[in-house]
Amino acid sequence: MRLCVQVNSTARPVSFRPRYAFAGKTGETTTILTPGALFCSVLLPQFLDPNRSSVWEQLAVLGVVLVITGLVFDSVYATASAWVGRWLERKRPANTPSELQH
Repeated sequence: MRLCVQVNSTARPVSFRPRYAFAGKTGETTTILTPGALFCSVLLPQFLDPNRSSVWEQLAVLGVVLVITGLVFDSVYATASAWVGRWLERKRPANTPSELQH
């Protein structure tokens, strides 16, 4: 990712790299602390039928369905966001040093 920074009336491109390790740790912490797991554990039992098969098997199937549904939704959302981002980059006029001075 490149940014343009104006210093003393001159624009210089500045590169920075996101810290992926920090982002990963932040994501893990957020996932652990979110009430979503508790919420699902309260809602999923109403879809279980103890007379059909093992409750643990049914819970595992529902969990896999939940994870796959979330993965598909997040993948579609990320792909659409990337597409919109590329489209916006093509539509944005280029910043030139003379435009940054105003």
